Amino acid sequence: MTTRAVPAQFLLESNKALRESLETWQRMLERVRGGSYSECQQAISFLRGLYHSLETESRQRFRQEEKAVYRPAQRQLPALRALVAEMRHEHDAIRQALKSFQRQLSRFNSTGDSRPLVEAGDELARALEAHMEREEHELLPVILKKLPTRTGAPTAPVDPRKSLSQAG
Repeated sequence: MTTRAVPAQFLLESNKALRESLETWQRMLERVRGGSYSECQQAISFLRGLYHSLETESRQRFRQEEKAVYRPAQRQLPALRALVAEMRHEHDAIRQALKSFQRQLSRFNSTGDSRPLVEAGDELARALEAHMEREEHELLPVILKKLPTRTGAPTAPVDPRKSLSQAG
């Protein structure tokens, strides 16, 4: 495996898993938005659990991205420093969106108003999706093109919707 394949595979595989979670997240938000009272309660209960998973996974994932992808990219490709700084800023914005959703969950418990909760959930999903798109379409192509490989062999273009083993 090339030195470029490790961060590429990590990003693509973790983005794929996160997208699957976000699909469920969106379905639950739709149930809160338009379902019966019972469906809304069930969906919010499910969102609570999914929120905790997303929060834990994003904390671990961001730490891994910043160590295994961003740090080497900044060190070896100075032209990426501004982009990497923006990506780190997006991590901070996503952390804030997670906190906002958590606040709205607590607020919902006391007010029963689901609109702010759904808005915060939608904002979190948009921020995560936009971040993954930037990783896949701005950061990853430069890493794959510019970072040297151990073998010196060229790397085939990567379809960000597939894992590296499927793309190659």
